[in-house]
Formats: sequence, structure tokens, C-alpha cells
Amino acid sequence: MLILGRPRGVVTAHASYVPVYAAGRGAGIFFKAVQDADLREWVARFVRAESFTGQISFDFIRTQDGTLYPIECNPRATSGVHLLPRDGRLVDAIAGPAGAGEAPLLPEPDRTSMLALAMLLFGTKELLAPRRWKAWTASFFGSRDIVFRRDDPGPFFEQFRILLETGKTAAARKISLLEASTIDMEWNGER
Repeated sequence: MLILGRPRGVVTAHASYVPVYAAGRGAGIFFKAVQDADLREWVARFVRAESFTGQISFDFIRTQDGTLYPIECNPRATSGVHLLPRDGRLVDAIAGPAGAGEAPLLPEPDRTSMLALAMLLFGTKELLAPRRWKAWTASFFGSRDIVFRRDDPGPFFEQFRILLETGKTAAARKISLLEASTIDMEWNGER
């Protein structure tokens, strides 16, 4: 979830999402926006109570009885930012004039975005399960890659160089590609 608050105590943009597909058990690679009034209300209360301004992101779990528990809070962008409209309103929500009483910017219902290369690397296991391959294929071809842009394709193609370097690290350390992708920022115990 991504939340922006400005002026103090007011949510100006809010994106709740679920990671439909993930790289292993961790990082999401395909994101689907969800409209959840309980989440929006929880966040609005938090931002108001803390007189918060800036960017904040939460991870939540919901119990079977519907109770929400925040389990992580980050002062950085999360994948929810890729679900918000790309029409300039996000810039206004972050840095534009403070408008009291305006509704927060939200993603379109059920909007999706993905890391296409990661979907090909980690999501294709879905193709091995006949009941899931149709959904994976529809998701892959029905979503927008968050890296590729026609007017700036460089970052998309740079992923292949990064993949090659990550593969070299994985081979040299005898670890999985997924482990190699986070080895520089994740503590995995003493070796």
C-alpha cells in the first residue's frame, strides 16, 4: 500500500493492492489494485492522528474475522505507485497546492501492473499447472509492464544486463537467482 499525506494529516493519494504473483515467497511481481474502505479508513485515522505529511507505505494482514493489523511500515515508495494514474495527478497529490477536502487519488478498480521480465522468469511455473496457466496468460497479456516505455526503452533492456550479473553472482556463490537478487541488501545469517 502507498499513501501520501499533504497537508499534514490528510491523505492525498492511496493505493491498496495485492501481489497476485511473486518471485518465490517474497517480492511481488504482479500487482492488482483493490478498493478496501477499511484500509482507507485505518490509514486516514493514522495519518490524521500523527499529523503525518509525506509518503508512507504499510503492509497489512487481515484475520479471518476481518481485523486489520499493520505488520510493516516504510517511508518509501512501494509498488502501489505503479497503479496510480499516469496523468500528472500524482505530481499534484505530492507537490501541488494543498486542497482541503479533496478526495484522495486512487487507482482504477482492479488495475494491474507487472514486472514483465520477472513474470517470465518466476511466473511461468504457473504454465505447468493446467488450472492456472490460463489465468497467468491472461494476467501477463492484459497488464502493463512498469519498466518498459516506448519513449525510453533503455531501462527495460538494462534488466537483461542486471539479470546476467545476478546469474553470475548466483553461480559463483552457488545460490538461487532469487537469493542472488537480494544478497546485497538482505541478511541471511552467518555463513
